[in-house]
Amino acid sequence: MQPSGTCDPASRGVPYNLEVLSVGNGQVTVEVRYGWDGVSTFATGCDGPLVNGTGTGNVWAIRVTNNDSISWWVHTIGRRGQAHNIQFTPGSVTTYTKNQASNNGYDSISDFDELTLTTSPTT
Repeated sequence: MQPSGTCDPASRGVPYNLEVLSVGNGQVTVEVRYGWDGVSTFATGCDGPLVNGTGTGNVWAIRVTNNDSISWWVHTIGRRGQAHNIQFTPGSVTTYTKNQASNNGYDSISDFDELTLTTSPTT
């Protein structure tokens, strides 16, 4: 969660919140950009819709970077109950816009509550 006591990124002078999960000594990183739903609190867990960055090459809501020499799998269950096991090959950087994520059942940061990263296609 965010390091301060507010979920509103604008109150901290930033365009979005950023949740980062990194494993394998930093070799694999999942970054999720999101806003604020206007009601959640830092104490109860910030929630908010996915948001894209702006500018050339920066328009993504989710980015998965695999700097390892082996494949890693991201395992999630979206809000709509869709289980996903997605492979990310060595040396890959994969991005998803908020629309691409929404089309696959991911609309907010809470949809990533059960995100795990493994070196196996099954959890």
